[in-house]
Amino acid sequence: MNMSKQAKKAKLLDFDFVGEEHFSLEDMLHNAYLEGKKDFQKELVQKLQKGLQHSAVTSSLFKEKLKDAEITVKDMFLRIVDFSDFECLVVIDDPDYYDKDKRWKAYGISRNINENIDDININFSLMPFSEEMSKDTMISEGFCYKYAGNSEA
Repeated sequence: MNMSKQAKKAKLLDFDFVGEEHFSLEDMLHNAYLEGKKDFQKELVQKLQKGLQHSAVTSSLFKEKLKDAEITVKDMFLRIVDFSDFECLVVIDDPDYYDKDKRWKAYGISRNINENIDDININFSLMPFSEEMSKDTMISEGFCYKYAGNSEA
């Protein structure tokens, strides 16, 4: 087998370049990088989608647990912090938020949920309901997902 000088330069220890011989070493490395990057990006997107779905399910569970504790959820928003880190902003009814016992109970429920999940990290933040809450403000804070389920929220 007759190899060109470029192909000989592309040899990496026990690996030979199997592409076209007329490409330069830089072209070969760039192409290999881009192909690897595509696979890596697909993997990251899949991981992010899985984590986002898990955070949505976990947030819905939190909402149901709050309902069982007679804490009224007005709205919920999700944001991605990192590939496995998420934050859920839970907007609750004013009287429930300002009732110290209910607020602490809500945080206790969130702690209990967090102790039972391993795939993701999700932080729950509570906020009192306000008519002045702006969708644009939520989006600017990174909360790009709004709860769309039935009932109060």
